Amino acid sequence: MSEQPDPELIFGLSPGEAIAALRLTLLAGLAVALPLISLACGSWEAGRARAELIAETRGTLEIFRANLVSEREKHEAVPFLLAQADEIATLLAHPTPGGIDHLNHRLAATAEAVHAAALYVVDAAGTTLAASNWSAGASFVGKNFSYRPYFQATLRGEVGRYFALGSSSHQPGYYIAYPVRPEGRSRGAYPVRPDERSLGAVVIKLGMERVEQSWTADSNRVIVTDADGVIIITNTPGWRYHSLKALEPADLERIAASQKFPEIRIEPLPVNDQPLDPVPAFDAGETIGIGDVENGARGARYVVVSSPVPGTDWSLSLLLDTRAIQSRAMAAAVIGGFGTVILILAGFLLLHRWMRSHERGADQRRARADLERRVAARTADLARANENLRVTQNELVQAAKLAALGQMSASVAHEINQPLAAIRAYADNAMVLLERGRVDTLRDNLAEITGLTRRLAAITQQLKGFARKAAGTLGPVNLAEAVDSALTLLGHRLRGEGVRVRLETPSAADGPPPLVIGEDVRLQQVLVNLFGNAVDAMKGRPERLLSITIAPTPGATLLTVRDTGPGIDAAALPRLFEAFFTTKGLGSGLGLGLSISAGIVHEFGGSLAAANHPEGGALFTLTLQPPTSTGPVEPSR
Repeated sequence: MSEQPDPELIFGLSPGEAIAALRLTLLAGLAVALPLISLACGSWEAGRARAELIAETRGTLEIFRANLVSEREKHEAVPFLLAQADEIATLLAHPTPGGIDHLNHRLAATAEAVHAAALYVVDAAGTTLAASNWSAGASFVGKNFSYRPYFQATLRGEVGRYFALGSSSHQPGYYIAYPVRPEGRSRGAYPVRPDERSLGAVVIKLGMERVEQSWTADSNRVIVTDADGVIIITNTPGWRYHSLKALEPADLERIAASQKFPEIRIEPLPVNDQPLDPVPAFDAGETIGIGDVENGARGARYVVVSSPVPGTDWSLSLLLDTRAIQSRAMAAAVIGGFGTVILILAGFLLLHRWMRSHERGADQRRARADLERRVAARTADLARANENLRVTQNELVQAAKLAALGQMSASVAHEINQPLAAIRAYADNAMVLLERGRVDTLRDNLAEITGLTRRLAAITQQLKGFARKAAGTLGPVNLAEAVDSALTLLGHRLRGEGVRVRLETPSAADGPPPLVIGEDVRLQQVLVNLFGNAVDAMKGRPERLLSITIAPTPGATLLTVRDTGPGIDAAALPRLFEAFFTTKGLGSGLGLGLSISAGIVHEFGGSLAAANHPEGGALFTLTLQPPTSTGPVEPSR
């Protein structure tokens, strides 16, 4: 007879030996699997946390970039329009003491109005002829800036843009320079023809202090670097004027020759615990370590998210502290390791019970039930821990969303301040009326408060569209809807001034609403300016009627705006669309509204004309072209 296997043996071993071998296997499995699984869980969660952090920060980066571009673009028109003025071209060609004194005062007033650090005019040799700081101790008048790259660009007929420290004030600023060509020569296009030698340039210097101050509340590090990788704007003062790479001697000599950073020695940041060389910029999502610039100690590690700044050779970067990522990775590693221990122990205990079943039947079944209860309890603990982690993650995401909403809400604060002040006044009056028992008047106050709240909602809805940055691409626009939006934005002012509006548009029987070539946001800007000027012209008049007419014709669509004001002085009509020319009183405006509006309409391929109506009042005629297709159209320059 063949020998039968002993039913008490397990894998050829006695139950005691099998259990001892199982224990050794368990220890070996824990020694190998625990660190590997913990590392894998930590790495997986770190990748997820990094991706979420970068995605959530993209919106903040776009807001910061938009603020930076807006700060630059909103001042770009000032030197551009001044460079077109025949007065400045004539003065550069034939300077006189009286003309220079008048220009000094004009530049000072304009610089103060637009919050510019400085505004000045230089001649063809680079010497400052007139400046907004003419009366200051560190006046630019008489100083020569021919060595500055922005001035050298204007000699080539190009627009000069440059960031540097002031050679006298040592204050940082962004310089924008437009060349001035002889009076009567073609204006407006840059670069100019080689034969159009410039007489000089109009230069504006912008301080970036307000931009930096708006970044100080952000917990992330924010830096702006120039083409050489030098940090020029940041919310971390100790990093300013350090470079992201070790600059070559030729680059340092070039920077020194232009006096971009006078008396400053440019040192590279200690990136990755040593100077970053030769990487010129960070890749999106790269993790780096930056040492402490002050004492050389080991610094923090950051995830970098970067974006180029349109219209410049700058790069904007947000450096996100990795400690939050590391915390989440550590938690995931701990949970993964804990889960691994649970699973391995569960497997061991199940197998151990199976082995013990060869020795104890009933006892093993009771032990199995007890083990299952313990496993279920531990699994429930793990599930609760996972749920707590998910809740914490959702709260962090919601907090980030609320922070972004708080930043965006600042853009409409100015527009709703007046209704809020009115609501506060009505509410205070309501308390007095209630104490005096004047119920009817109290009811009227409460009705006014209700109306103001509706108005706040309407203002917010309209401002969201009106404050949107123009896309820059032309296409079909519903002219009637643009007029309605502009009137809504001015509704409170129209009612407050007692202005009646008469709007004449084509009826539905005449066909679909007229479409014109344009860009919705900028077209609304033109209409708001025209309607607002009409309201200003009718102040104090017995009859205040704003008449708006939309009249499609075979070749164009005409929009006329007529007021019942005193009309336009005949001597002022030829100069009405000139920059800085205004018929309003001192302090009522810079005289740029109609000039900018005419430029916008010209880009649309249309025209803006002004005249006096035969029956009295001013008449503005806006001529816009009908669309020939539904595709995008490049602006006319």
